[in-house]
Amino acid sequence: MPHDSLIDQILKSDTLPTLPVVASKLLALSAEEEADLQQIAAVVAQDVSLSSKILRVVNSPFYGFASSIGTISKAVSVMGINPVRSLVLSFSLLEVKNRAAAPGFSFEKFWECSLATAVSARMLMVELEDPAPEEGFIAGLLENVGEMLLALALPERYGEVRRQPFDHGNELAAREQSLLGADHAEIGAEIAQRWRLPAEIVLPLRYHHAPERYAGDNPRIARLAAVAHLAGLLADIFYAAHPEKAQALFLERARHLLALGERAFSHLAPRVHEEVNQAAACFGVQVRLQQSIEEILQEANLRLGQINLTYEQTNRDLEKARAELLRLNQELQAKSQTLERLAQLDGLTGAYNRRFFQSFLHGEISRAARGGHGLSLILADIDDFKALNDSAGHQAGDAVLRALCTLVRELIREYDMLARYGGEEFVVVLPETEAAIALEVAERIRRKVAEHDFVHAGQTHRITLSLGVAFCRPAMDSCGSDDLVRHADLALLEVKKHSKNQVKLFAPPSGEPPTPKPDKG
Repeated sequence: MPHDSLIDQILKSDTLPTLPVVASKLLALSAEEEADLQQIAAVVAQDVSLSSKILRVVNSPFYGFASSIGTISKAVSVMGINPVRSLVLSFSLLEVKNRAAAPGFSFEKFWECSLATAVSARMLMVELEDPAPEEGFIAGLLENVGEMLLALALPERYGEVRRQPFDHGNELAAREQSLLGADHAEIGAEIAQRWRLPAEIVLPLRYHHAPERYAGDNPRIARLAAVAHLAGLLADIFYAAHPEKAQALFLERARHLLALGERAFSHLAPRVHEEVNQAAACFGVQVRLQQSIEEILQEANLRLGQINLTYEQTNRDLEKARAELLRLNQELQAKSQTLERLAQLDGLTGAYNRRFFQSFLHGEISRAARGGHGLSLILADIDDFKALNDSAGHQAGDAVLRALCTLVRELIREYDMLARYGGEEFVVVLPETEAAIALEVAERIRRKVAEHDFVHAGQTHRITLSLGVAFCRPAMDSCGSDDLVRHADLALLEVKKHSKNQVKLFAPPSGEPPTPKPDKG
């Protein structure tokens, strides 16, 4: 419910319209269970001008009765109390015009939109084969009366609300809630209730922007709220900047609320403007809708098609530019990756260089610490490599270094890492590898290298390796990359000091290092 102070402010406004005496009497009388048709007719007949207007509408093509209706008594008898009450209310409210209102609010435009909504609601009721389509008409006519009341009672504040354009009533209602604390549906329902209008008018008025929010158990009110909601969306097509969006919203909501599909829309779209024009002539409202909904949507689709053609051409140009940019980016990325990889490799052997090895080892120790597993490292040195260079030449030595790396890579796993540590020294990192397995890998490398014929310029050369192995479990041993390299180096020095062409595992001074069994191949 809107804030009481806002309602009070509107009720106390000198500009607030009041219902004519006949309308007030008629509403009070129609609410009485014992009221008969003659009493209703007598009240309406008190106002000669109003009676004349009602008879003019009843006898117009808008209703299409087969025979002429000459008196209010007969009109009440033929149509019933509710349709006559709706006509009285309609004429009473349509008299409210040409008053000072909020900037940007036009009575002519307001009543034109309201009449379009009312006619749309009546047509929807007919489409639903409802026996009382006039109830839809009055629900549609009154659903936005709160806009008029706010524009009259709060002209400055409501002028701010309407300063920005809107495509449909839901957008306007959201803006009203934000700036005023209530929307026109709430205001209209509150005032209608104080006018003592029946619940069949008040509640559809309150919930016409959100019919799902009606929590009552009266199916009639639920239907009228849904019809009023859909009628507003249908009428929006005439006035929206993007009528195709209003149509899509109508179709979606019609399916959801009343299970009406596109077939129902195709029945309504060609005829709504004609019936609105017809009703406007009957009620004395200045309305002349020149185009049908179908024609409006066709023009909108044509404009959209032209926009789409421009968009498609622009999009094609953008796609070409995007494809070229992607190609250049991929080319640049490939070159960057090549440069990055080259920066990681030793220029002579193609093995990883020492800088990358240090980064890789640091990362693997961190990963091993998180995973709780072990890590091994092999440091290998070519025995008597200087003598090979001196006797066969440096080119032969370089060829041996390259071939050695190729051979070692074939003996380790894909995710192990081989790097040139410096000169004739190489290092192998073995992630998630226990000491015993690392010793076996080192022994296999030692044996394969010793058995391999290194050929350069028609000459065969044989070399041997000395290998130091270190192992740690970072989560338990608190060892870092420097520690692991130092331990492997100490083990390698032990091999070099005593025998060469051997494998040794580092062990703390207090322990005896395990000796690998010779690989007999």
